Amino acid sequence: MPRVIEVLKANGVPTAVHYPMCLHKQPVYAGTPLAAQSFPHAEKAADEVLSLPMYPDIDHALQAQIIDHRSPPSTARCKPP
Repeated sequence: MPRVIEVLKANGVPTAVHYPMCLHKQPVYAGTPLAAQSFPHAEKAADEVLSLPMYPDIDHALQAQIIDHRSPPSTARCKPP
């Protein structure tokens, strides 16, 4: 995923990783039975999920910019309605 973030950032597309650490691995849960458990789907998501701009009034230019610079490359383009 770091390559995707680099490409998007270089092209002016903001990204974020909102949950880089699973809840059961957070310090507040240290020493609890939850901390010792494995949650493979949550752990995989924490490693792979990337947040892109998404809000009600996002303009078509930014939508197109995000689509054009995502990975892998595609011929898809965002077209205004």
